[in-house]
Amino acid sequence: MGRLKIQPAPPAPKRAAENDFGYRIRHDRTAFDYIIIGFAYIFAPLGFILALIRFVSTHYRNERKSINFDLLFHVLIGAFMELVVLFAVGAYKGDFTWKILLIILVVLYVIFVLPAKSFSGRSALAKGRFKFLCDKYLMLVTVQEVRHIGNISDIVKENETDVRRDLEYLTEWGLLTRDIVYYEGRIANPLGTKPLNLVHRGRTKVSAAQRSGQSAGQQPSSPASPQLPKSITCPGCGAPNTVSPGASKICDYCGTTIPYS
Repeated sequence: MGRLKIQPAPPAPKRAAENDFGYRIRHDRTAFDYIIIGFAYIFAPLGFILALIRFVSTHYRNERKSINFDLLFHVLIGAFMELVVLFAVGAYKGDFTWKILLIILVVLYVIFVLPAKSFSGRSALAKGRFKFLCDKYLMLVTVQEVRHIGNISDIVKENETDVRRDLEYLTEWGLLTRDIVYYEGRIANPLGTKPLNLVHRGRTKVSAAQRSGQSAGQQPSSPASPQLPKSITCPGCGAPNTVSPGASKICDYCGTTIPYS
């Protein structure tokens, strides 16, 4: 009997990492971001000042917008928690009643927590929008080979400065190779679309018929020149008479009928 060749089963494909998609959004916080969050929950006023500095200095970058909104979320939640502890201690000491504390907590919730939820939602929207932008960049540059900054700007609805910055971001992460050459300005039909045929259909059919007639050896007939009145000599008396086209005339001298010929 021949030996059976039993081969081991092929290894199962490795599971893709959580952030391993078409490109990676750099939403990881920097060390300075963690410092801001730490101050937000320890000493909210300083954390708020640092978050504003971070917001003003980096919010022009598309990849930072989601992180900056998230920092404001943590600052507001941290301030709410610190004030809750502060007023709870005051109520415990008897500075005011627990009923007043409840009213204070409701006011603090409206002032801090509701705006914090708004910033959290805006952070998620900014992250999703930047992911959409990066997918669009990769499609335009790598698949459709659009390399003019002006054309990319028109397609993604971003100004050219942001487009350059976003392309640099994708290049730093290795999602776009550094040997890609980009050009300034715009070109017509950047996606390679064919120009529309603006010739009227009726004109197209006439020209096709003309080409068919020429191929059969037929020359297009020229329009006949219009007929004009002419002078005809009377056959009876020889006097000249002017006769209109398609009509006849009686001679003014001898009465003979003169046809137009």
